Amino acid sequence: KSTEETLDANVAEVDGHVVNDQSTQSQLSHQEVIEEKLRTFQKFNGNGDAEQWLMYLLDKFDSLGVNMAERIIRIPNVLSNEAFIWYARSADVMPTFIAFTNLFLQRFSTKRNEEIKITTNNNNVQMSNLNQDDVFGALRSQLLLSHIEKLPKFTGRSKQNVSKWLREVNQTMHLLKLSDMEKLFYIPSCLEADAKDWFFDNYHFVPSWSLFVQKLLDTFE
Repeated sequence: KSTEETLDANVAEVDGHVVNDQSTQSQLSHQEVIEEKLRTFQKFNGNGDAEQWLMYLLDKFDSLGVNMAERIIRIPNVLSNEAFIWYARSADVMPTFIAFTNLFLQRFSTKRNEEIKITTNNNNVQMSNLNQDDVFGALRSQLLLSHIEKLPKFTGRSKQNVSKWLREVNQTMHLLKLSDMEKLFYIPSCLEADAKDWFFDNYHFVPSWSLFVQKLLDTFE
């Protein structure tokens, strides 16, 4: 074939726009590979070593080049039984893969569960190998999530006042005594629509709470 014929074969027109067919096919091919490999992944059903399974999952995602934004989308495909039901009930408070990882370990980590053993003998409650920091940490996370779920959501649309919303959210987070890192961890739960898309697109550029606030105001104010 001539060079012109080869170029014509690799270029297509979609809705009046010329696109590179090879590039499109390459992207589709990568997604198809991921979908195919997902079917072979070992699913977690709520039993077994949660940390070991999570390490297995991270290794699989890394080998396939699945980025952080895509990983949370794939989670329902790798859970079953009790674990899937738990995720379905809690998905709204796990908008990122990091949030999922944190809550997943709190819920299913065998190390954590083995530390919380309460036995009753003659009306006496014996605490066996109880790690109080872990218990209180898990309870605190659950309470925080219940409060944060009630915060107003910012969509990024013009009708909303971003400065007013940010003051209200920041005030509540301050009352909850969240650190700046915790604020950044939980803030995706308070974002929707355009604002949530913006956050995921810029996640790597806002490593601190102060930078997040600055860039959010610059973008939506």
